[in-house]
Amino acid sequence: MTYVKLLALLPLLFAGLGVRVGFAEPAEIRVHVSPQGDDAGNGSALHPFRTLEHARDVLRALRAEPGRADASATVVLLPGRYARSKTLRLEAQDGGRPGTPVRWVTGGAAGVVVHGGIDLPQSAFQRVTDDAVLSRLPTDGARAAVHVADLGAAGVEHLAPIEARGFGQPIRPAPAELFVDGEPQTLARWPNEGFVLTGKVLDPGSRPRDDEKPDRGARFHYDGDRPARWQDAQDVWLYGYWFHDWADESLPLATIDPQARVIGLGAPHRYGVREGKAWFAENLLEELDRPGEYTIDRAQRRLYIWTAAGWEDATVVLSRLGEPLVHIVEASHILLEGIGFETTRGDAIVVEGGTAVHLASCGIRNTGARGVVVRGGTRHEISRCRIHGTGEGGVHLEGGERARLVPAEHVVRDSDIYDFSRRTSTYRPAVRLLGVGHRVEHNELHDAPHAAVIFTGNDHRITGNHIHHVLTRTGDGGAVYCGRDWTLGGTVIRHNWFHDLRGIGKWENAIYLDDQASGIEVVGNRIERCHLGMLIGGGRRNRIEGNLIVDCETALRFGHRGLGWAARMRPTLEERLAAVPYREEPWRSRFPWLSTLLQDEPMAPRHNVVRANVLIGSGRIDTHLSKHVVEHGEVKDNPSFTEPPGELAADGELPPGFAPVNPPDAGPRGE
Repeated sequence: MTYVKLLALLPLLFAGLGVRVGFAEPAEIRVHVSPQGDDAGNGSALHPFRTLEHARDVLRALRAEPGRADASATVVLLPGRYARSKTLRLEAQDGGRPGTPVRWVTGGAAGVVVHGGIDLPQSAFQRVTDDAVLSRLPTDGARAAVHVADLGAAGVEHLAPIEARGFGQPIRPAPAELFVDGEPQTLARWPNEGFVLTGKVLDPGSRPRDDEKPDRGARFHYDGDRPARWQDAQDVWLYGYWFHDWADESLPLATIDPQARVIGLGAPHRYGVREGKAWFAENLLEELDRPGEYTIDRAQRRLYIWTAAGWEDATVVLSRLGEPLVHIVEASHILLEGIGFETTRGDAIVVEGGTAVHLASCGIRNTGARGVVVRGGTRHEISRCRIHGTGEGGVHLEGGERARLVPAEHVVRDSDIYDFSRRTSTYRPAVRLLGVGHRVEHNELHDAPHAAVIFTGNDHRITGNHIHHVLTRTGDGGAVYCGRDWTLGGTVIRHNWFHDLRGIGKWENAIYLDDQASGIEVVGNRIERCHLGMLIGGGRRNRIEGNLIVDCETALRFGHRGLGWAARMRPTLEERLAAVPYREEPWRSRFPWLSTLLQDEPMAPRHNVVRANVLIGSGRIDTHLSKHVVEHGEVKDNPSFTEPPGELAADGELPPGFAPVNPPDAGPRGE
């Protein structure tokens, strides 16, 4: 629609948009959108627009009129499913003013869902009749139950390739994924549950060097005869913890020698491969052997699925959008409230620059990458949201200026974030903090294979959160984690409740200050039923005070690894120290000890405080590995009891001072 035509519609718009004209303030602007609407309508509740872009453009034109820039402006999304094949982009002219944000809200009791998928009707699926395909299916049951859909005929024009995912890999959009009634289906795999283990390793593969491009995958023995079925399969990937229990990665299958029972990988893992490590294979038509599994032949654009009971009434969606559902760029004072975002290959919401963009009471699920990404800007907020089923993490907050220690003041609060590592299991936390001055307050973070919060930078506040049942699959990790940096001063981890972090029994810690992390306060937290309450990997100027540690195998371990095997990390630590102006203001005043660090035995754990922590049934505070912690710091008044000395909150109840997280109601926005 041209601008001239839009002007011609203005009388209708003023009559139909619920505009209130007054003498004391600009008129309110309100437009409505519906999946059943028409962009030729007038945007009223009775005649809503159809597309989000048209609603945005009408709002831009109306607010550009003289005297209208400060008008209260609202886009009301009427109930329904809004399928997206491209990103909704909001820019500076789409923002509001302090106190009068531009609001994108739901209208009506039913849910509003913005999704990046394509609906596949039941009519798109047929029984498999191709003999070549039937011969590859593993059982008679599969041959009777598997259906096929021609994705080209269903409108899928492009299928992104499968790419490596995992530790050290960049976060990319997922390949197309299948969801039935909102539940992610399983890419056909072997074994169906859990992992198998690598046998004897014949070649660990090449390992990256600064000046060497890795180019040789590992070769290892496997047990049994199952992989012999895969010799003719294409685009098969093996996902595993190939060396460390905190470094997962998917790697392409290159060769199978069924006589020798040897698998060859098509790319190296950064640490190599060793014997006895967990892996599984996926994207195999030959392993499509139970309801809910699927695979896609990208060359033929065919989707194969073993349909489950109730299939005839199911909603089947294939994710296709690789870009964000909503991208807000250099815009300020925008509110997105009560909207569901889901079923997309990439991130749901990306905010770059600007000020005071607020996501409130939104539900985000089933993304291939993350839920919300914030880069730059100030005072952006995510509150009362439910975020789950994301492939590569929950919320990413980045901003502030480290050189001047200027905070970004981004915040995640009162939200429920869980199952946030569907695709990559390690280092894809519920909340990642980079920069200066973010807050993670009063959230419930739970049910995931690795960390809940990972941070770097300065002056963050991680307070009043309820964190449980994370670290379920990975070893040597922390529910709240940072590491390998002397310059992390100013962050406070206070009054959080951690419980049930036992996983695979290999150093699952509630709080992990790894590899010389320094300058952090850990105060007043409650930690229950964890493998380790805390692990402090060296460092200095950390304050561990007033924490309650209950029923943990070890309460706290404080070592001196920097004087032993971790001494090799010193060049990295010095590089990160040199990257900040620690000899200049405000660093010189805020963290004066950094100025003399390199002359003060920098790899030794000095000047730490471990005081007034209470242990109940949790072993000891273990500092025997490092006399430096005791001789060059303060370790005192940490009583240990076999039984509670007084009243504690009953098992399963919130400790005093906590209130339950109150995410949005269940429904299309969340469950």
